Amino acid sequence: MSIRLKNVHADYEGKAIFTDFSLELPAHGALAVLGPSGSGKTTLLRLLAGLITPQKGAVEGLVGKTISMVFQENRLLPWCTSYENIALVQKKRLACPQTLAWLERMELAAWRDSYPNELSGGMQRRVALGRACAFGGDILLLDEPFTGIDEALRERLVPHIKSAAELIVLVTHDSEEAELFKAEKLVLDAV
Repeated sequence: MSIRLKNVHADYEGKAIFTDFSLELPAHGALAVLGPSGSGKTTLLRLLAGLITPQKGAVEGLVGKTISMVFQENRLLPWCTSYENIALVQKKRLACPQTLAWLERMELAAWRDSYPNELSGGMQRRVALGRACAFGGDILLLDEPFTGIDEALRERLVPHIKSAAELIVLVTHDSEEAELFKAEKLVLDAV
């Protein structure tokens, strides 16, 4: 079954973000959601993640799907190293080859024992990306995934990120990021 939003009404802080909004997502590949601030990009991700429910309408096709998400904030545990932050989502948390592989893919192997406060903002972002990718699943939701990451590094990371899930939905202000993922584009208008 495909993933659909049907006639969705969703508010944020009392303001209508979506009114009678419908969308069918691709079964696989990538969808880039673009638009100005306040247009509902993050609200769409939160609906897909099940973090909020629509006031009206329905989100269909998510039952049984595994969803992983990178939020606008990195949400790293400050008392955990890079390795431990990624290992949190692994079934075997100690000596997990998958955790090491994601550290290498995110070009962070040399910082595996570093705590978030010892890393730059871009490095913290890569730990958050690595954790979401290590969790894997059917759908990977990315909210401004490349904040603090330079263009050359983005290009090296994208193939690894694309391998982590069947469908990637990314929110971005940058159409070049959409091109990197070879994503279909959805442009939301200002509310």
